[in-house]
Amino acid sequence: MAPDVSFPVIYIKHKGNFDFNKLMKDIKSWYDENDYDFHVPKHKHKSDEEEVKISGERKITGYIKFYINVEFRIFDFKTVEVIKDGEKIKTNYGRIALEVIPGYDLDYEKRFGTTPVLKAIREFYHKYIIKRKLEDYWEDELFLQASGLIQTIKKSLEYEAM
Repeated sequence: MAPDVSFPVIYIKHKGNFDFNKLMKDIKSWYDENDYDFHVPKHKHKSDEEEVKISGERKITGYIKFYINVEFRIFDFKTVEVIKDGEKIKTNYGRIALEVIPGYDLDYEKRFGTTPVLKAIREFYHKYIIKRKLEDYWEDELFLQASGLIQTIKKSLEYEAM
C-alpha cells in the first residue's frame, strides 16, 4: 500500500562483492528489531539478475503508520570465489541499485470516513492540531529510522566509509 506522505527516495549503489543472503537477513533483522511488519511482495530471479521489493509497516499510534520500503535490482549477479583472511569463500558479485522509500499514513483506519464534513474535519485536524507534532517529531523519527536501515544496508555491503 502506498503511504499518504512520501519522502524523497534514498539511493544506494554498489558494485563489487557482497553476500546476498547476509544482505537479506540483515534487512529482515532490522525490520524485526524495529517492530515493523516485514513482507517481500516481489522477488524475481533471472540468470544474472535479481529484483526484490520489500515492504515494512509499523503502527505508531491509532492514527499514524510508518512505511519503509526497499526496492533493489542486482545486475551481472553471479557467485564467485574470493580469498578473505587467507581462506577461499563463496560470495556474490554484481551491481546493486537500491532504493529506500520512507513514508507515513494518517488515519490509516479511516476513522474520519469519506463524507465531505468528515473530510473537512480531518483536514482541519491535520493543518491546525497535529501539524507541528507531525513536522517536528514524527517526520524526524521516520527519517531517523530510515537512516538506521540505510546504515544496516551499508554495513552489510561492507562499505569502507559510512
